[in-house]
Amino acid sequence: MKQLPQNIEAEKILLGCILINPSIVEDIQIQPDIFYYEKHKIIIESILEIKKQDKEINILSTSEQLKINNKLENIGGRAYINDLALEVISTASYEYYYKLIKEKSELRKIIKFSENILQEAYSGEKQAECILTSVSDEIYKLNITKEEKEGQFLDDVLLKNYEKISERYNNFQETGKVYFDNCIKLSEKKPKLTAFLEGGFYNSDLIFIAARSGSGKTAFLNDLALDVATNSENKNTPIAIFQLEMKAEAIGNRALSNVSGVKKSYFKYVNNLQDYHFKSICSAIKKISEINKIKIFDNPDFTIPEIEFQTKKFFNKHGKGIVFIDNLQIINHDLHGKGDVQIVDYLTRKLKAFAKRIQAPVVVLTQLAKESWDDSEPQLKDVRGSGQIIANADIVLLLHNTKDDEKEPTLKIIIGKNRDGVANARIESRFDMTTGRFVER
Repeated sequence: MKQLPQNIEAEKILLGCILINPSIVEDIQIQPDIFYYEKHKIIIESILEIKKQDKEINILSTSEQLKINNKLENIGGRAYINDLALEVISTASYEYYYKLIKEKSELRKIIKFSENILQEAYSGEKQAECILTSVSDEIYKLNITKEEKEGQFLDDVLLKNYEKISERYNNFQETGKVYFDNCIKLSEKKPKLTAFLEGGFYNSDLIFIAARSGSGKTAFLNDLALDVATNSENKNTPIAIFQLEMKAEAIGNRALSNVSGVKKSYFKYVNNLQDYHFKSICSAIKKISEINKIKIFDNPDFTIPEIEFQTKKFFNKHGKGIVFIDNLQIINHDLHGKGDVQIVDYLTRKLKAFAKRIQAPVVVLTQLAKESWDDSEPQLKDVRGSGQIIANADIVLLLHNTKDDEKEPTLKIIIGKNRDGVANARIESRFDMTTGRFVER
C-alpha cells in the first residue's frame, strides 16, 4: 500500500517555530487535522488549549499541558518538545513550511474522499444521484479559495473595490453608459426592476420568484429569459432553461408569441391566422435565432447534480450565462419521506452552492403556501418553506396577479428580499395573457 502524502520534517519545523514565536498561531489559524504525524497532532492540540486559556505558549507550558492531558510520554517526553525548538534556526520561513504541510493535507483529503466514493459506488447502497451530490459538494469544498477560507484584510478589499470603481467610471466617461461587471442586465423595457436590482442579476446570485398557482409565474420567467436574451449588452450570454413542468414545444410557442405579438392560441386555432401574422412569426423566428443561445431542458426528473452537469456542459461550450429553473417543488431528490421543511432546506442550500460553483445567477420559481392562496398581496412568510428560502436566497420576488374584468390584468412585482439593493418595493406591470408579455407601467 502506498504511503499517504506527508512531510514530517516540515511539521517539526513549523511546531518549533510556534514554540519560539507563538504569534504564528494567530497568523495562520492552524488546525490539528493538517498534521499527518499523530505526535504532532497531539502537540498542536495542547498548544491550542494553552491559547484558549490565554496563557503564554512556550516549551515549558506546552510540556505541562501535555502532562495534564496524560500525553507527554506519548509524544516522547519533554526532550521531544525541546528538540523541536532546537531544530529551528529562524522562524522567518514558517509560512513556507505551513504551505507544504497544508498541501499534503489537501492531497490526503482528496485520497480519502476518492476512496469513500469508490466504496459507496461498489456497495450499491446509495443512489447515483446521492453519490454525485457528495462528489460535487466535496470538490466545491476543496476548491474554496484561500481568501474565502482565511479571510481578507479590509485594506486589500478596499483597494480591489477602488480599482473596480475606477474602471467603471472610466468606462462611463468613454461611453456615457454605466457598466456593471459580473452582471446579467435586463433590457430597457424593464427600467424599474433594473433600477431596484441595481443593474440586473449578478454572478452567484440565487433568485427566487414566488407566486400562487395560475398567477402567470411561468410566463413571467419566460419573459425575463427573453428579456435577458434580447438585450444587446448581454452579448454572448447563454441562457439555460430547466423547464420541469412543460415540454420544449410549449415553451417555444410561448417564446414565439412573446416576441411576435401573435396570440399563443392562434398557433393551435390556425383558422384565426392571417398573412400578416405569418410575417410577424417569421420575423420573430429570425430575431430569436440571432440572439443569445437559449437551451431548453425539459426532463421532469432532473436532480440538482444533473442540472449542474448539463449547465456546465452548455456553459463550457458557449460561455458563462444565466440559469432559469421551473420550479423548485418539482426538482427530483432522494429525500422521500422527509418533511417539506427539510426538503426545501436541502434544495435551496444545494442551489446556492450550485450558483457559487458556476459563478452565474440562478433564477428559480417556487410556490406560495396553499393557506395563502387568497386575493391578498403575498408576503415573504407566505412562500412555501419561507425560512429556508429567505436564508439562502439573495433576491426574492413575489408576484401578485390582480384580475379586473373592466381592465387588463395587472401583475404587481414585490421585491421581498434584496441582499444588495432596495427591498419592499413594488412595480406594476401590464400583463398580456395572450402573448405572455409584461410591460412596466
